[in-house]
Amino acid sequence: MPGLLSWRRRTTATSTMAAPRKYPDELRGRAVREVRSIGRPIAHIAKDLGIRKEALRG
Repeated sequence: MPGLLSWRRRTTATSTMAAPRKYPDELRGRAVREVRSIGRPIAHIAKDLGIRKEALRG
């Protein structure tokens, strides 16, 4: 089925692309500095800054 094969190629190619970052690098850097210097859990720092904790992982 040629239509199915071309659909698979398109979905495979687009699924490997990274999503754009929602938060600026400066905000993420600030959160990392706070976690390292203060030692508070990532979830608490993220909540204080108004961002999701998953944005600080990785």
